[in-house]
Amino acid sequence: MPTSDRYDLAPADSLFFPNEPRVEAGEVQGAVFPGFAQPCQHHLFVAFTDVTAFRGVLGALTGYVPSMREVVSRREQLDGGTLDPATLRWMSVAFTHAGLVALDPATAALPWDGAFSEGMAARASLHGDGDPHDPAAPWRVGAADLHALLTLASGTSTALDAFVADVKALLAGVTVVDELRGDATDLQGREHFGFAERAANPGFEGQYVDAHGRPRSLTARRTARNRFEGVPGQRLAPLDALFTGRDDAAHTLQQHGSYLVARVLRQHVGALHRFVRSAADQLAVSPALVASRLLGRWPDGAPTVRADHDDPTLADACAYSDFRYQREAPPVQESDFAHDCQPVAAPPAKADPAGARCPFSAHIRKTNPRDDVGEALGERLSFEDNRARVIVRRSVPYGAVSPSRFDAPVADGPGDDRGLVFLCYQGSIVRQFEFLQRGLVVADDAPVPGAGQDALLGQPRHGARRLSLGVLPDGRAVSVTVTEPWVTTRGGGFFFAPSRSALASLTVAPAP
Repeated sequence: MPTSDRYDLAPADSLFFPNEPRVEAGEVQGAVFPGFAQPCQHHLFVAFTDVTAFRGVLGALTGYVPSMREVVSRREQLDGGTLDPATLRWMSVAFTHAGLVALDPATAALPWDGAFSEGMAARASLHGDGDPHDPAAPWRVGAADLHALLTLASGTSTALDAFVADVKALLAGVTVVDELRGDATDLQGREHFGFAERAANPGFEGQYVDAHGRPRSLTARRTARNRFEGVPGQRLAPLDALFTGRDDAAHTLQQHGSYLVARVLRQHVGALHRFVRSAADQLAVSPALVASRLLGRWPDGAPTVRADHDDPTLADACAYSDFRYQREAPPVQESDFAHDCQPVAAPPAKADPAGARCPFSAHIRKTNPRDDVGEALGERLSFEDNRARVIVRRSVPYGAVSPSRFDAPVADGPGDDRGLVFLCYQGSIVRQFEFLQRGLVVADDAPVPGAGQDALLGQPRHGARRLSLGVLPDGRAVSVTVTEPWVTTRGGGFFFAPSRSALASLTVAPAP
């Protein structure tokens, strides 16, 4: 570990304590960590029809599954301009519980996460996702048998088209239940509602050995204030919040794996924008202000607790996460940053314990309570506990870009289907995704009584729901009524992404 007086000059990814746990970078699927980070992805949801035939296919598919070590190396080459993104052919492979049991019946006896074993459709009511078989809003995937999810990625749409065609030509023993193309190239760094997409994933403690045999930290330490953070405010999470099988006694199939939640979330862009514009007109404020109170960030990404207007400079990655809710965060100064971080001067992030600037229902506060205190699902919230409940998002938008804007709404057409292929990895679906979704997102009284559901993901009950916009700059405390959903779940599943060695073992028929 570099001495403290040289800390600000040391490479950010070399900073870790020698006793931090190690990740086997050759075993972890690269989609899990560090993630593909490619704009073009294609998702194949499949069901087995001939398990023996699929085992043979799986042997060929695993050649496209890169390790964490390979993805780190290739992403560095991409960033350096020495690798053509069109040459990338990356795949991740993950199985439902039913899919694993079909491949090897003995896996049914392993100690799996309870939600994974039961499946997403069986627990839909707990998540506020409605009935998967409801004729008025049927799931497009996941209501019937689902065994695996293959995610293909490349750097260009044309390259991905060719990759998908080649993989489909290999497929045998499966039915493609559904497929979704994710493509962020036309959204210019935003998601369909119009909010900027920034890197807001958690960082993790730990180290690994890179392709050159050098030890490196999983998350680059870019703040000189706190070596247990990545960028300022990004408190590092424990490794078991991402990886399974950290216990030496874990079954080999579960070592170096991760649970994957996949949800197809349809976004009703015109409906949200119509609400934002109408509320802004009635309150005599800007549409951007109303939108910011729904997300907890201004449309360009600056957190509402640090910025009182839409300031793109405060959405810089090194200031993006540097705030809490129960106490003020200090101003961001150049001396706060270590090597490999572009500092941005920023005012203090104000404490907001009552939800005046970032309402308790704001999406980023619901899904990451940070240092909020309170209760959810009978468990107390605390800063230390909350960091172990984080999820790692690998989502990508699907569907055509809407012409609608916050200040100029355009109604969605009857055939419009756009939204998010929401993907997140974690060490436990029950402890992480479900705690956030059941305990906070769809809960009216968490983390505090009267908090309301998640402003973006909540669903109207009994015809309407109340939503706080906090306290406006002129001192008015404002609540509004929402009568329609802005996001509708169209299906998905709970999956497990095994290590590369475990994938190889699944290509062999189990002994009778």
